[in-house]
Amino acid sequence: MSLSARPAKVPFDPEALSYAPVLEALFARPPATIPGLLVVAGSRARTGGWAAKAAIALAEAWADRDRRIVLADLDAVAPELHEHLDEANGEGLADLFEFGASVSRIARVLPGRAFRFVPAGAYVPDPEGLLRDARWVRLLREFAEDQATLLAYAPAEAAGVEQLARRIGKVAILATADEADEIAARFDEFATVELVLVREGVTGIVDGGVDGSAEADAAEVAALAPTPSVAPFDVASGAEDAERAREEEILSEPAFISRERSRRRGPSPVLWVAVALVVALGGWFAYRTYRSSAEPAAVAQEAEPAEKAVEPAAPAEPAGVPLPFSVAIEAHQDYATAQERIVALTEAEPGITFYLAPIPYDSLVYHRVLAGPVADTAAAHALMRRLVDEGHKTAMDQWAIRPTILAFEIGEYATREEAAARGKELLAQGIPTYVVEVPYTVGPSRFRLYAGAYESAAQAEVMAQLLRDAGLVPRLVERSGKPVA
Repeated sequence: MSLSARPAKVPFDPEALSYAPVLEALFARPPATIPGLLVVAGSRARTGGWAAKAAIALAEAWADRDRRIVLADLDAVAPELHEHLDEANGEGLADLFEFGASVSRIARVLPGRAFRFVPAGAYVPDPEGLLRDARWVRLLREFAEDQATLLAYAPAEAAGVEQLARRIGKVAILATADEADEIAARFDEFATVELVLVREGVTGIVDGGVDGSAEADAAEVAALAPTPSVAPFDVASGAEDAERAREEEILSEPAFISRERSRRRGPSPVLWVAVALVVALGGWFAYRTYRSSAEPAAVAQEAEPAEKAVEPAAPAEPAGVPLPFSVAIEAHQDYATAQERIVALTEAEPGITFYLAPIPYDSLVYHRVLAGPVADTAAAHALMRRLVDEGHKTAMDQWAIRPTILAFEIGEYATREEAAARGKELLAQGIPTYVVEVPYTVGPSRFRLYAGAYESAAQAEVMAQLLRDAGLVPRLVERSGKPVA
């Protein structure tokens, strides 16, 4: 996103009861368009608890607009939302990802508040891994199906937060005036920056105080750093213990005493001759026995050579990546018009895949024209820019980046031509499809035929009925494969 298209910095007071128009516009958007919003807090904005209070106020105000909101604390190093909500930091996100707990079980209903809350969790073994986890895509899909929104609160400097921004696709920034632009520019690469809310009157920390104020609570700033949970190791004591153990080991070892050997008289010559005869007879007997047993084995080996063991080859597995995003171009009530646009777009841009997704809306069916599929919002931005530059789309519209992880899998074929041929057969029955390449761990790629692209199972019901009418069993799956270049 260009700097000029970035939202303006809006002063925000968590205690205020009225909100700026940009916030009211966000609250008014349909739930399906925002299943998740990553709320990124700058380090200076977090001092004194302003960012935490702002995130709570944002969740409260949004939930008051008849919206199902879940506020989650992703700051696993120094969680603080639970303190401002007078809640314990017990079962939380760590249990969701590490132990398979459900959102409905860990999302708490708070007395006197309209939203639900998920704490970070008392023990998070891998904070970075939690933010990078690929299961966020599935979690966001569940929120989209439930017509709910997840507000994920995280520090701007947390390791892995950029990867999470790619998956969620939309970001709100809480910052001081002097850190807001830097944070916004950083996240422009990964997602759409929807809001930049600024803490008024705070620009930095100097001389132990906020804005040079001697009354700043330095202890509160120091509390942001994680406290070690393991007692320090005493090097001197450890060395003494190791040396004491070595001494005990030496004292417990057995002692060996060398003794002088006594002189003995040598054997007689007659004994040597007898020993030589016995050895010779034993060798001759052993040789005869060996010949008698080795000859049949050699003959059998010549007649029937031994088979060499062949190790089984590793099975080929799909190696595609999730493709959760599409770019919406336009929508038509008339199926024939929409299909004509697909043909025209494909002829103009053969390197891009275009496809239709019929969706129900207010008792009508609209045929959405989409391009993609792509793996993240950054790729979706680039694809949308290309479509606008070539005149295929009217303008850069952030709403047009759709989280369409679900699609109907029709089949998988050895070549693109086979998949396209099957697609033509289904098109004759009124079922539009598209082909996605799927790389494999062993051998060449295969080609998967998909139908539709949806944010939830409810949106996909029109296409499901078309497949049933054609005698097919609808298989709604999470779309994956090789993204477009």
